[in-house]
Amino acid sequence: MAKRALRIAIGGSAADPPHKAHLKLIEKMLNCGWFDQVVWIISGSRLGKLLRVCPNDRIAMTEILLRDLRLRERPDLVVIYDDIYEANQPTIVWLQLLAAKYPPGTELFWFTGADSVVPQERLGGKCEMQAEWTAGERLYHDFNFIILPRRTYDLDAATLPKNFRVMEAKLPNTASSEIRRLISRGEPFERFLTPGVAAYIKRHGLYGYKGER
Repeated sequence: MAKRALRIAIGGSAADPPHKAHLKLIEKMLNCGWFDQVVWIISGSRLGKLLRVCPNDRIAMTEILLRDLRLRERPDLVVIYDDIYEANQPTIVWLQLLAAKYPPGTELFWFTGADSVVPQERLGGKCEMQAEWTAGERLYHDFNFIILPRRTYDLDAATLPKNFRVMEAKLPNTASSEIRRLISRGEPFERFLTPGVAAYIKRHGLYGYKGER
């Protein structure tokens, strides 16, 4: 019997800060049984995304977030920090770089939220991927994607290309921007973070944290 091709799930985030929803997402990709390896890319600066803390702090918080997964000795989780000190490389560049790294025939799947693929009136009926991502039309039609539904977006899976697969997953609808807002206002934020990440933010006074209320 021929051995099936490797399947690699690839995704990423600015992780500013990394939170429980990121952890749940990575755990879902690791445990769904679809993939042989999960690659998580921490992004650098990009248009419209102002990063709030230095790269070293984001690396430290990401490693704290993933510490329990590391302790479980998961060789199928790879974290890449190549972009963190400079401008972010587009999705298509990463897919091409990783395609060259793995054996011929490896199947690469980029995972992203439904907000990236739902048609929008402001974009003339196209989705964000098609209209705003580098080489968006090529990505949309020629590359494999795993789409994760989001409660605030109406996703009709029947309208997606055949190279898209929708993964049913109940993930927390958490945004790093909302966590930063809570921290800067002195409001409770710890429930969105693992204890280690929350402690790191407090210890280093990140995101405008000014001490216990």
